[in-house]
Amino acid sequence: PCENFRCKRGKTCKLDGDGKPGCVCQEPLECPPSMNEFEHVCGTDNKTYDTSCKLFAAKCNLEGTKRGHKLHLDYLGPCKLIPKCMKNELVQFPLRMRDWLKNVLLQLYEHDSTSPGFLTPKQRFRVRCTFYCPWIYL
Repeated sequence: PCENFRCKRGKTCKLDGDGKPGCVCQEPLECPPSMNEFEHVCGTDNKTYDTSCKLFAAKCNLEGTKRGHKLHLDYLGPCKLIPKCMKNELVQFPLRMRDWLKNVLLQLYEHDSTSPGFLTPKQRFRVRCTFYCPWIYL
């Protein structure tokens, strides 16, 4: 009965007491082993899993918990070391993000003064007023 019964990733088909198929969480140890390093994946918990099967089995076994809800495939390959942000970097982040966004908007606005370029007239007006009419927001 499980032959044509489909379960989502991380689950496997098991027969209940009545012999009817149902999906239950797969144990990570039941996943086939990785054949090479290219099968490794990085989860959003910054943990390297041997295969995507093991990641989704772990996610399923954490179902109903906060950790299980947050666990997803982040990217293919082993996780890279991401150092924690320093306190001064966290303080600077909003200011640097604001400056970056301002530069992007100004580049879009000033891209081609003869034609609207990438922005609609309404968007151009908003950019102009945001950066060139600060008295409006006082």
